[in-house]
Amino acid sequence: MTDEQPPSPQPPPEASLTRFEAVLFDLDGVITPTAEVHMRAWARLFEPFLEDRGVEPYQEKDYFAYIDGRPRYEGVQALLEARGIEVPYGSPDDDPDAETVCGLGNRKNKAFMEVLEAEGVTAYPGSVRLVDSLIERGTAVACVS
Repeated sequence: MTDEQPPSPQPPPEASLTRFEAVLFDLDGVITPTAEVHMRAWARLFEPFLEDRGVEPYQEKDYFAYIDGRPRYEGVQALLEARGIEVPYGSPDDDPDAETVCGLGNRKNKAFMEVLEAEGVTAYPGSVRLVDSLIERGTAVACVS
């Protein structure tokens, strides 16, 4: 037999947030699973692009090795460098059809919007409940991305 007592029940997450006047949430991965949409958009960009160049095909592991957590153009550059592909950097206002780092990044953004429009994304139910609860308590909430 042990002297340990059972753990006390934990208050709901919003109870520990009552001391704050406002709570800020990140959209990607906190409110919605948009990382999955980003992953599909990157695949839409790189699968044909790499195939056309006859280099190692794009794989899901490439997303985690070269893209995840980086700004869009930096992710494009990292993957291209890994495949030994050189293209001009270009400019953030490049057309999505441009064969530049920025053009490819903009093409990915276009693919993201297409996937999002076609498939949508559903917010995490627990996140929605938490936000709703905070709003009911009078806590200001905001979501950023």
